[in-house]
Amino acid sequence: MTNHCVETFVKAVERDIGKLEWSKRHSKTLNLSREERVALQTLKDDTSIIIKPADKGGAIVVMDMETYRGEALSQLQDTTHYRILGGDPTNDLKQMIDNLLKISEEAGIITNRLKKFLQVDNPIIPVFYLLPKIHKNLQRPPGRPIVAGMSSVFQPIAVMLDTVLNPIVVCTKSYVKDTTDFINKLNEIELNTKDVFLCTMDVSSLYTSIPHDQGIEVITAAMADLGLPGGVVDLLLQLLGWILKRNYFLFEVFTHPLQSKGYHIAKCYEQDAL
Repeated sequence: MTNHCVETFVKAVERDIGKLEWSKRHSKTLNLSREERVALQTLKDDTSIIIKPADKGGAIVVMDMETYRGEALSQLQDTTHYRILGGDPTNDLKQMIDNLLKISEEAGIITNRLKKFLQVDNPIIPVFYLLPKIHKNLQRPPGRPIVAGMSSVFQPIAVMLDTVLNPIVVCTKSYVKDTTDFINKLNEIELNTKDVFLCTMDVSSLYTSIPHDQGIEVITAAMADLGLPGGVVDLLLQLLGWILKRNYFLFEVFTHPLQSKGYHIAKCYEQDAL
C-alpha cells in the first residue's frame, strides 16, 4: 500500500469521525419510550403533587402538594424566625450594596474587579423550598428549609465571605469535614477507661436558631487572626450583617418573608472572586 493510499484512508476515517461527532452534537437520542415520556409529562403537569429530592439518601420523593405546602407554611408562620415584608426589597438592597462598594473602591479597600464581581446587574428574588426528610417520617416528612439564592443580590457576596471564612472554619477544633474525617478523628482518640459512653446530640432547626449578633461576634473575633486591614474587615462585617439581618426570599402566598433569626441554607455555585 502506497503512502498516498494511506493518506486517503486516514482522511476518509477522519471525515467519518467528524460526521459522527457532528451527529452526536446535533441530534437527540431518546432513551425513554413514548409511554414513559407521556408518564413523565403527566407527572409534571399534575398540580396536586410536587416532586423533590430527599434530604438524605438520594431518593426522589413525590408528595401531595397540600402536605408540602402545609409543612412550609407551618415553618414560615413561626414569627420567632420569620416576618412578612410589605414589598420586594431587592432594588433598595442593590442600591445599598452598590453605594457601599463604590465608596470602598474609592477608598482603595477593594479593586474594581472585585467590585464588579460583587455587583449583580439584574438580581432575582431568592426562592424558599423544602427537602423532605423521609428518613424521619415517611408519611408526613418534615422539610429542611432551603433558599435558592443563585443570581440574587447577596449571592456573590456570600461566595466572597465563604472564601474568606473557610480557612478559619477548617482550623477550629470542632470542624468535621465529612464522615471519613469523623471516623479518622475517632481513631485518634485514646480512652484510658472502659467506663465510657459515646453520645450524640442533634440540635433541632440548627441553622434557623443561631442568633445573628452572636454569630457576628464570633466571626469578628476570628477575623482578628487573619491579619486583614481594618477597612477590609469593616467591609466584610458590614456585608455579613446585611446578609444575615436582611436575608429575604419568596414563597407562594407569603410576600418576601424576612428571616429575622438564624441562617438560611443557601444554594449557589462557587465562582472566582479574585
